[in-house]
Amino acid sequence: MQDDTAQLIALIDSSIQGLLFRTEADYALKPFVWDVGMQGEFNISRLLQATVNLVAVEPNDFLSWREYLEDFERWEEFLEQNPEYLTHQEMHYGADVDIPIWMTTPIEQRQDSVRQRAEQYEVAQAKTAIMEQRYQTLLEVLQAHATNLQVYRVVKYDEGEYNDHYSNDRRSSKYVFESFKILVARVNDDCWIGISPIRSYVEFPTRPTLEKFLAQRIKLNQAETQELGAKLKPILDGITFIGRQCYDGFDEENHYACEFAATEDAVIDRLLHLSHFLNTWEFEGMSLGGEGLEGVYDYVEGDEDAEGHYVLEYPEEEGKFDSIDQLLRSHLKSLRIHIVGSISIFDIYAVGQAQNGDWLGVSTTAVWT
Repeated sequence: MQDDTAQLIALIDSSIQGLLFRTEADYALKPFVWDVGMQGEFNISRLLQATVNLVAVEPNDFLSWREYLEDFERWEEFLEQNPEYLTHQEMHYGADVDIPIWMTTPIEQRQDSVRQRAEQYEVAQAKTAIMEQRYQTLLEVLQAHATNLQVYRVVKYDEGEYNDHYSNDRRSSKYVFESFKILVARVNDDCWIGISPIRSYVEFPTRPTLEKFLAQRIKLNQAETQELGAKLKPILDGITFIGRQCYDGFDEENHYACEFAATEDAVIDRLLHLSHFLNTWEFEGMSLGGEGLEGVYDYVEGDEDAEGHYVLEYPEEEGKFDSIDQLLRSHLKSLRIHIVGSISIFDIYAVGQAQNGDWLGVSTTAVWT
């Protein structure tokens, strides 16, 4: 790390001591540094790979239907190991007695749940067989027109303690909160293709005036990309994707993005934005600017004054980010806010480029539900 980078990081660290980013939970701000000499060129794809939010996986389950079936199979294993699940009446012990959560659930509800899961499993097995055939057709077309095919798992974690869904054991882990997969492949020297589901279920506070930053799309004016796009469309129109939402929930998605860009990183950038997993805006301060992404400005419905303006729930904290905001603006160019996640739990990066080429800033976490 260069001396000037180390000095600026020390200034940033000093400016954020004691600062909390207030949403539905309070999170500390942390210095962020991307040393280009050690880590190479900075872009959002490389950042998310470094934070394990973007992980290369085998391409055999791009649609995630097998992952969906594995969840049912794990449920079947639980029933085999716990036959009393369908026979024991519910139990209500004191708070200090450690018993599985399911033992407090009425037996009728448990029996209904087993029947419903069995029906869902049967449907899922039939759909999986259909979707795997369609995916094989998709792979055949891609392999005839492209190379360097790679599937990435896009994942957002909830870090902390949780109760295991089946054993009720208390565990500490990076537990998967949401995930889906994207596929990229190289069409030629100047063009990459990317495919991703577009989730319809997105919980994200809306910013009033969006100034998003998105990698440029290649126009389909080349015969090669036009041909490939035409061949893929009817296949993709018949495909249903599976995404993990909110821990153990799975959703089916029929909407998709099929994008072309000049590099692999650029097409990944487009897919992450279009899938609503990533939002990037011009930096307007760590309060994030505007209602809905207020951070410290915790507005409560009904707390308007006589003129209809919002009243701050924490007025004593107004302006508390002024020092770090000014520091970042003074020393960094191309300053952006990147918000990672689409449901409830978000990672926030305020990052810009220093004069020596390194990328610096701050990071934190937010919870909006």
